[in-house]
Amino acid sequence: MRKNLLFISYNFPPTGWSGSQRIVKFIKYLDKKRYKPIVLTVPKPAYSFREKVRDECLLKDLPEDLEVLRVSEMSLDTFMKKSFKTLEENSFDHLEGFVDENRVSLNSFKEEAFLSFKKAASACFQPDSNILWVSSAIEEVEKLLERSRVDLIISSAPPYSSHLIAGHMKKKWGIPWIADFRDSWLRNPILDLEGMPAFCQDIERNLLLTCDKALFVTPKILQMYRDQFPEKQDDFHLIYNGYDEDDFEKGAVNKDSAFTLMHMGTIYPSFMPAVACFLRGFKIFLSSFSKGEPDIKVLFQGWNYPEAEKQMRALVKDLKLEDHIFFEGYVPHKEAVSNLMQSHISLLFLGFSKKINSCATGKVFEYARSGVPCLAFAPLDSDAISIFKNSNFYSLVSEDNDVLVSESIEKLYLRYQKEPEWRLPSREAYQEFQRSYLTRKLELIVDKLVLNRACL
Repeated sequence: MRKNLLFISYNFPPTGWSGSQRIVKFIKYLDKKRYKPIVLTVPKPAYSFREKVRDECLLKDLPEDLEVLRVSEMSLDTFMKKSFKTLEENSFDHLEGFVDENRVSLNSFKEEAFLSFKKAASACFQPDSNILWVSSAIEEVEKLLERSRVDLIISSAPPYSSHLIAGHMKKKWGIPWIADFRDSWLRNPILDLEGMPAFCQDIERNLLLTCDKALFVTPKILQMYRDQFPEKQDDFHLIYNGYDEDDFEKGAVNKDSAFTLMHMGTIYPSFMPAVACFLRGFKIFLSSFSKGEPDIKVLFQGWNYPEAEKQMRALVKDLKLEDHIFFEGYVPHKEAVSNLMQSHISLLFLGFSKKINSCATGKVFEYARSGVPCLAFAPLDSDAISIFKNSNFYSLVSEDNDVLVSESIEKLYLRYQKEPEWRLPSREAYQEFQRSYLTRKLELIVDKLVLNRACL
């Protein structure tokens, strides 16, 4: 008899992004003869950035008979707008006729007030702004348990509200629970979470002590949590993000006619020092290149944080790089991988701070598998760089040095001119990062928990 595994994931197709991909690939490669996956998530994207990262192709990786429970959710933006509308009707509207529009615009005041209101109210949503789906999710879980047995829960975060749902189920019904951390939580080096309330530390600690097992995506994140929770050493496991071989097209790859450097994925505000260093170095390369106008372009492919993209576009304009730098927005994941294979250099922007050492974004594994040489902006001893194993990693910028960037680009470009088909060996060195292999590791953990429960 198949065991029912409940996956709790806020991000799920047709929403794309890395958060969806990890759960999708687990389900894709799960042994369906032994396990029946069930997914608890939110409605299909209809607002905000989730619509901007829509990826229907990910649905093809899922079994046709997959049971997906989509629970109602009020988005934070919707909640804010409704709340502010009430404030507007009961306060600001009464000011009309009493404000000198020549001196101050009431509409401008309303816009500024809304931004301040949203920022202040957002601080009340803990552990994250997606907390509004928890109540309806728990209600749906109770309905599910009335009609079928759940043998094990796997919750994926961020958002960390997913773990709250799983923690509730663990405490109330004693169902075995695996908490999957795609990033570290309160010490996340990419997101600025230092201003979070102190009680969030209690939430993180209690959830980690409550779960039966926890998964982490890099060795340094795993070690950080093992040091913090020595009593849970044996319950914390490493399962990388990895790559799916099926996402890579078979046969010869036609490279772009222009020398193409490509970044695949999201640019966070914390990546901007590295991105700015690259853009300035790229400008120096173009200005100092002595062998004519180089046929070269840079593609930023992916959804970027608005603050980061605004800074990038402004810098591109200031440096007069509009003819070489292009922003393509989010594209379906398989198409993104295909574009990566057609490029000549992959770009990895993490930064120069030691704090970023534990970060290895999902794209790193696809970069490694691709065989496309990488120009990386990261500390030498970071988990991301260690994944390349010195075989696909070609050029590292570990300090904020524009001239070094220019020299690195020139070396890469000149080598391409000599060897147009230049591509580093791949695949065999990275078998351990295949999604199918990583799912087998997950199954070993699941098997022990399910067996232990059956023996009770």
